[in-house]
Amino acid sequence: MIQDAFDDDFEYSVECDGCGKQMKNPNDVKGTFVAHFDNVVKIVKSKGWTVEGCYCYCPKCAKALQEYGKDDGMPYMFAIDKFTYDGDEERTAIGEKLQQDGLRYLKKLGFDDADIDCGTLNVSEFAVPDLIKFYTSHGVLVQRDGSFFELDSDQ
Repeated sequence: MIQDAFDDDFEYSVECDGCGKQMKNPNDVKGTFVAHFDNVVKIVKSKGWTVEGCYCYCPKCAKALQEYGKDDGMPYMFAIDKFTYDGDEERTAIGEKLQQDGLRYLKKLGFDDADIDCGTLNVSEFAVPDLIKFYTSHGVLVQRDGSFFELDSDQ
């Protein structure tokens, strides 16, 4: 978001509305941009960020938004049904650990809105690419069906 810093009409702070990453002005002690709003937008865009009104997205989040889009405010869900369907307690524990590990990973990246509810790991569209990369790097298969992702292993 491009927003007034300290209620000053010509001093703006810039933060990605997807992941919270801040764009800092290297020429300012506070890291803010002192200019008219339209000039700040030009600066932000020149750095490869996407701007929609006062909302802005770093290149990574802009790509995620383009690929996954907004799903009417619904979270993207990562489920472990393939770990739990046969009632095997050991496989269920593996699936639950995968979800907890994914949640911890996302929290570490700053995706504080991620949570586990009713057996699914719920995330924003901005967290999806990082979570898929995390799981595939750990040998977990991820299958997508709309805003629903199923975790599986080949074990």
